[in-house]
Amino acid sequence: MTCDDFQGRYLAGDLNADTNTHLAGCTWCGARLGDLDELVKQLGTDAMWLAPSPGLEDQIVAALEGTAVPEQGSQKLVWMLGVAAALIAIIAGSLTLIENRQPDWEIALSATEGVRATATVAGWNTPAGTRMVFSIDGLAPAADDEYYEIWMTATDGRHVAAGTFRSAGTIESFAGVSRRDFPRIWITLEPNDGDEGIGGPTVLDTGS
Repeated sequence: MTCDDFQGRYLAGDLNADTNTHLAGCTWCGARLGDLDELVKQLGTDAMWLAPSPGLEDQIVAALEGTAVPEQGSQKLVWMLGVAAALIAIIAGSLTLIENRQPDWEIALSATEGVRATATVAGWNTPAGTRMVFSIDGLAPAADDEYYEIWMTATDGRHVAAGTFRSAGTIESFAGVSRRDFPRIWITLEPNDGDEGIGGPTVLDTGS
């Protein structure tokens, strides 16, 4: 079970042996139980799920334009804006939890012969694919007519491009495939010749 799976089930109140096992072994999720409990509390508030009144749009426009709003309407407008602000805070908090969670896996890339560089890649498994953050040090900047390209390769030899960059540092990448099916992660130095295929030498490689 990933941290995303645990957080989704926790917020939904779907706790079982699997979620308990994950929580027992994941210090990151354990440290954020307070945040999750606050989200559960806010999501359980009836006001969060009330439909806005038909005149809310007119009230907001009137408030922005400085037009007088009846006192009763003003009170309702303030209340609805408060609900909207709370919803935004809840969504932002949820995204922060997901964005900052610990990676599902991390692996080193080995430099090929003649390349003086070190690199690691941390990965997050998501329903849409694989998010990756590379930490690369010592790799020479690409020339004006070159660029580095990230690849993922399946066990049957299929390749998927996962982004390009020009110099070392922290590189964020996303591929619409699972690392389970595309376990090899590697980087080539490609000529900027309009050919989208693999044409340059490999510089960094997980090797599997």
